[in-house]
This record gives sequence, C-alpha cells and structure tokens, in this order.
Amino acid sequence: MNAMRDHIVEIADGIHVRVPSQERLHRILERAAAEAEDKPLPPNQCPACLAKKCPVSAEGSGLYDCVECGAIFGECYLARSYEIVKPRMTTDAVPPDRECYFDFTCLGSDQKITHRHGWYDPRTGLITQIG
Repeated sequence: MNAMRDHIVEIADGIHVRVPSQERLHRILERAAAEAEDKPLPPNQCPACLAKKCPVSAEGSGLYDCVECGAIFGECYLARSYEIVKPRMTTDAVPPDRECYFDFTCLGSDQKITHRHGWYDPRTGLITQIG
C-alpha cells in the first residue's frame, strides 16, 4: 500500500473513519500554513500530497495528474468534471488503495458550483468521500 494513502479504521461496530498517514498529515499541515499566509499553491502542485510539478492530465488542459498519489486536480468546466468524477456517491465499500483525490475549480457554472473536491474510485468515477 502506498505510504501516502489514508487508512480506514473501524472505531465501532460498522463505523469507519479515514485516518491520514503521518506523511500526508504533515503535508496537510504545511498546506494549511501556506493558506493561512495567503500563499496559493502553484497550479501544478498537488493539493493532496503537495508533490510539485505534476504533469498535465490526459483528461484535458487545465487539469493535472499527481504521479505520487494519483490525484487529479485543476480547472475545468463543471460538465467536464462530471465526466471524470460523477456527481454521485458509490454504495460499494472501496478499498483505500483504490481511491484517489480530486479537486476541481469549476469554470462557467450557472449552478453556482465553483469547487468540487473529495475522494473517488477512478474505476467507476463515483465519489467515495466528499471534501
């Protein structure tokens, strides 16, 4: 399993929570500190693991793929974001090593949806966790 992946821990009968890896938690805290100082991340820096210089995604211009954690992020039209990550939750239990982070800044939306982010199953395109 990738060290950057979160772990799912059962805290009570049938109740599971996502616990970030130590390395990912450190990067989350770095990101929060940068945001607190109003220093935006470069457009090709992964918001999930902070890997730098991620390549442009095959999904389209304005989007990037993280080679470290598998995230997809960037700017695209809302309709395009729905093609990549469907606007529905999965009902299946998806193993943590199969989930990927997504973070889209949505352009041209008349529905006032300007940002979508969370975790999804790239095999189905369905959301596993919002936010």
